[in-house]
Amino acid sequence: MDARLYYLTLGNVMIGTGTMVVSGILDPIAADLAISVSAAGQVTTVYALAFALGAPVAAAFTGRFDRSRVLALSLLVFAAASLLSAVAPNYTTLLIARGLGGLAAATFSPTAVAVAASLVPPAERGRAIALVFGGMTIASVLGVPLGTWIGLNFGWRILLAGLGVLSLGAVIALWRGVPGGLFLPAATLARWDEALRLPIIRALLGVTLFQIGGSFVLFAFFGPYLGTVTGVGTDGIASLLFLFGLASLIGNFAAGWAVDRVGAGPVAHGAIALTALSMVALLGTAGAPVLAGLAIILWGSAVFGINTAQQARLVDAAPGLATVVLPANSSILFAGQALGAALGGAVLAMGGLAALPLVGALVVGIALVLSLRAMRQTGRAPV
Repeated sequence: MDARLYYLTLGNVMIGTGTMVVSGILDPIAADLAISVSAAGQVTTVYALAFALGAPVAAAFTGRFDRSRVLALSLLVFAAASLLSAVAPNYTTLLIARGLGGLAAATFSPTAVAVAASLVPPAERGRAIALVFGGMTIASVLGVPLGTWIGLNFGWRILLAGLGVLSLGAVIALWRGVPGGLFLPAATLARWDEALRLPIIRALLGVTLFQIGGSFVLFAFFGPYLGTVTGVGTDGIASLLFLFGLASLIGNFAAGWAVDRVGAGPVAHGAIALTALSMVALLGTAGAPVLAGLAIILWGSAVFGINTAQQARLVDAAPGLATVVLPANSSILFAGQALGAALGGAVLAMGGLAALPLVGALVVGIALVLSLRAMRQTGRAPV
């Protein structure tokens, strides 16, 4: 593998930690800022919306620039946003800072995946995407549980400040490790129009929307769910998040390996189905941390496998439009997170914390139907 891929992966570790760790520290954020847990959860919604809206705009405005410098600058802005979040004096400032972080992530992550796909031959594309996207899964297995433990024991502000400092270190490593001269086709409005006119692209983006939206109905409030419904303490929450992350790491790389051998479509179908089933299984784990851990292992391995397969499906469907379809997928991915968090917040506001897995599984079920229809529509197994 090209050595530059590892620096892209490091950047995604920072982005992934900042994206996901907030779900485990909602209780201390709510207590510190004197807001409800439901309101604190909307910090995730704002971040996701900023990413969803920012990804296509960033792709259009940065397309003509050296991608290595775009990557370094966007990660620098992400670091600054994390530091601003750490010192936010009130809820409004925190929302603004998280929104800024979402915009930076919207620039970095899709660009990193597009660059990764361009650095390797087609036969290695699945593994290259899995490696760079694997930064997100490494964040799940290390950054999120460790960050949650730090946030719950030493304060959420200490956590976000530390993330900002580490992200600055990643900027320096990226600047030195990925030299200039990385140019890809610009994502012009004409290319966006060309991509979105393709029925298969629209169908696959619909799959992304519903699969991640369903998972985030629960994941956006995972810390409170584990503490209240599963009945575990601070260390237990961190441990279960570690299991989720470890499973996601394995699932991501297993999906990359499988995509290169059996095609992205079958991998996506199986992972989506397993996601829905594992979320349903969580319904029977109230007061049973061991059973919850088993369900979480299945969920984590499946949900990150979907994302790897979906990105490969999109590139397979439109290889010449990778710089458009990958940002579009990232945009939809975070729009789904925002919608899922909003739906989860509505369920929570009605006192339905225990119902979050069921509601999420139903939404994921819609993604499975759309995914199967997309395969029939194309008639090609790789898609």
